[in-house]
Amino acid sequence: MRKNIKQYGNLILSLVLLTAVTLLSLTEGFITADTVREECLRLHILAASDSKEDQDVKLLVRDAVLKAGADIFSGSVSSDEAMEKISENKAFLEETANRVLRENGFSYKAHLTMEKEYFETRQYEDVRLPAGEYNACKITLGDGDGQNWWCVMFPPLCLPAVTKNNEEEVYAVFGENGGNLVTEKNGYKIKFRIVEIINEFIEDLREKNKD
Repeated sequence: MRKNIKQYGNLILSLVLLTAVTLLSLTEGFITADTVREECLRLHILAASDSKEDQDVKLLVRDAVLKAGADIFSGSVSSDEAMEKISENKAFLEETANRVLRENGFSYKAHLTMEKEYFETRQYEDVRLPAGEYNACKITLGDGDGQNWWCVMFPPLCLPAVTKNNEEEVYAVFGENGGNLVTEKNGYKIKFRIVEIINEFIEDLREKNKD
């Protein structure tokens, strides 16, 4: 009898410890995912329509804005600094986009805003970003009714001349835990998926509450 009680006690203790470790692991995953979202600035470009012409010029605008951004973000060490530089150069970036539109014979305009946007989990080369709300530099071309294009503006994963150092940039900005999470290293793949599932569930609830 005493042996059985001892065995049950050990089993309960093991379950408690396993639960505690799991909760700590999940908490770490959520904290790390939040850090990634806070330190990330997305670029989001919406085409005027899905016509070939509007989609093609969207990519030309993208190239021009990214080239301009490479100089603007020079020396930035945080997303706050990057966003501040975007705000300071808003008129310049809009004019950069509008110049491309004019040169290609389009009469509609580009409009740049800084917004909080919800993004689903997305892969960029070897970096996988968790779903959630991110700060975004949003450029709307015309009515913005066409398919969109997105990238990571800070850390500068899609700016010219830095794409070869993606992992180095990621770890410099997100830290070791954040870098491990988005590159799914050192056992973070399971944590990432759990955090991803819970965030998608929360977002579904939000959408249902809106209805």
